[in-house]
Amino acid sequence: MKRKIITIISAASVLAGILFFIIINSDSDEYRVIFFDVGQGDSILIDGPENFQILIDGGPDNTVIQKLGQYLPFYDRTIELVILTHPDADHVTGLVEVLERYQVKTIMDTEVLATNDAYVRLRELIRQKSIEEIIGQQGKELRIPGEGVLKVLYPIENVSGREFKDINSTSLVARFEVGQHSFLFTGDLPKEGESELISTRQSLKADVLKVGHHGSKYSTSPAFVKAIDPAIAVIQVGEKNHFGHPDKSILELLSDYGSQVVRTDQAGDILIDCGNLRVKTKKSIDSN
Repeated sequence: MKRKIITIISAASVLAGILFFIIINSDSDEYRVIFFDVGQGDSILIDGPENFQILIDGGPDNTVIQKLGQYLPFYDRTIELVILTHPDADHVTGLVEVLERYQVKTIMDTEVLATNDAYVRLRELIRQKSIEEIIGQQGKELRIPGEGVLKVLYPIENVSGREFKDINSTSLVARFEVGQHSFLFTGDLPKEGESELISTRQSLKADVLKVGHHGSKYSTSPAFVKAIDPAIAVIQVGEKNHFGHPDKSILELLSDYGSQVVRTDQAGDILIDCGNLRVKTKKSIDSN
C-alpha cells in the first residue's frame, strides 16, 4: 500500500511538471523573463526569439543549471549574453558552472576588483574560453532580436579594477525594453546608489522592478519606487533566510504604491510574458 501511495505521488509530481512546462510554453509572447527560485540569491533568464537568451546573475550555487535545463530546449547549449551585476557569492557562484557547461558568447561585468573564489574562477574561464567581454557602465546599449533593447544605467562611470568597501554599491543596473513594456534589474544597489541614479535624470520608469538586494531595508527608497512606478515588483529571496528579507517596510512601501509583489520564496520560479505582463508561477500551477 505504501509503495502504491509513493508511486501515485511520484506520478502526480511528473504530471504537474509536464503541465507546468506546457503552460509556460503555450500562448507565450516572443520574450519572457523568468526569475529563478535559487534560494537566497539572484538569477534571471531573459528568453527571446531565435533562441536568444540573456542570463543575469547565477545565484549562490549550481541550482541555475537545473533551471536552465527546465526552461531551455535540450539542444540549446548556447547563452548569448551573461550579465554579472556584481561579484558577491549569491550572484556569481552559479555562473562558474554555466560557463563550464554552456557556450557563452559574451559576458558583461563591471570588472570591479573582487577576490572571492567563484569570481576568480569566473575570470579564469573567461580568459580560457576567449569569451567576448563588455564592461558594464552607463551608456552601454545592446539591441537584440525581436526589437529588444538592453540599456545599462549604472554604474555611472567605469569601475573596473577598482576596490570598493561595499561591492553592492557597484551593482550593474539595466533596463530591458521590448514592445511597450520594460523591466528594471537592480542587483543589490543600495539607497545611496539609487539616489545617484535618480540624479542622472535617466528614465527609470518600468512595468516590472526586480527589487534590490532581496527586499533589504538598505535598498528600494520611496523616491526610487516613485521614479520607477512599477506595476509588478519581484523579490528574489530565500525561504526563511536569516537576514529577515524581505523587510516589512519594503513590502508596505510597494503595497502603498499599488505594485503587485511576487516573491520566489512563496511562488517558486516567476515567469512574466513581455507582451502582456501575465505572471505565471510554478507553485500556483501545482496547487491547482
